[in-house]
Parts: sequence; C-alpha cells; structure tokens
Amino acid sequence: MAYSILRTNRRGVSWHQLQPAEFHAWLAESASLVINGIGQIHPPVREAAAGLERFFRTPVQVNAYASWTAEEGFGTHWDDHDVVVLQLEGSKRWKVYGPTRQTPAWRDAATPEPPTGDPIADIMLKPGGRASICRVVGGTP
Repeated sequence: MAYSILRTNRRGVSWHQLQPAEFHAWLAESASLVINGIGQIHPPVREAAAGLERFFRTPVQVNAYASWTAEEGFGTHWDDHDVVVLQLEGSKRWKVYGPTRQTPAWRDAATPEPPTGDPIADIMLKPGGRASICRVVGGTP
C-alpha cells in the first residue's frame, strides 16, 4: 500500500502504519475510501443493522464508501446480494441493468457478460436519498 509503511515490533508482530499525507493524496487523486463492516466499529451503525436484521430476518452487513472527486469508484459490476443505498453527502448516479447472469452465487468466480442496452433504472441520489437496488433474477423488477 503506497499510503502505509510496514512496521514490525520487537515481538515480530507486523502491521501497516497509515501515512496520513500519502493517504490524503490518494483520496484527493480519485481513490475511494471503503470501510467494510463499519458496524463493527461504529455502534450507531451496528444498532441500525441489527434493526434491519430483525425486520428482514436475514443477516445485514453495512459498508461505507466515500470519494472526494467526481471519479467513478467502481466500474460496472454485479452483486450476489441485495443492496440498499443511503446517500449521506454529495450525489451519485446509479445505473441499474437487468441480469447478465441468471443465477449468481456467493463468490461466483465466473465473470458475467457486460450489460447491454439501456439500464432498467437510472437514479440520481442526493444527500438523504435512499434506493433499494435489488438483484433482479429473471424478468423485470
């Protein structure tokens, strides 16, 4: 990682020590900050996830994504799970396409074909906006 230094203590335990100036430079250039499982370190998010789990009766994981530029953080991709988006700051355009793989599975190694045609949804989220982007399997939403 270009924004950290590998450190090792006298007991042989190693870790990557964040270098704030380099980290901020990466974010300013177009890198996205991704915090997977943010509920594990932020109690309010953990409580919200627990409430969603009780309501939907399924495990919920909350990830946080942040970008300080207009650059796209992720290319067109597919998920093997349903996604709920809450836009906290700024705006983001979401283009949702129909299925390119009829039965995606968890950790599916096969790369599906890129989407063709127009998106089935084109959503611009602004602060406080919400969208449920559910996996579409066979047919239209």
